[in-house]
Amino acid sequence: VASDQGQKYVVVVQKDNTAEFRPVGLGPLYEGMQVIKNGLKAGETVVVDGLLKVRAGQKVDPKPIAETEALAEAKAAESAAK
Repeated sequence: VASDQGQKYVVVVQKDNTAEFRPVGLGPLYEGMQVIKNGLKAGETVVVDGLLKVRAGQKVDPKPIAETEALAEAKAAESAAK
């Protein structure tokens, strides 16, 4: 989840592997992971690494990230923010 002028957004990978910036509504943190209340559908792929490099409409090469790795990264980020 990134922020631009107070608006929270994620970068969604479209079916043609292009990047789409999409505003989202945030919920609470749950076990180190950010809950997205609205703006995403179940099963959509989001960019979690390289957010500063990707641009809207740009082709991306999505690679899956292990859930345990994502959880560890989220917990580390949460601890660093405290």
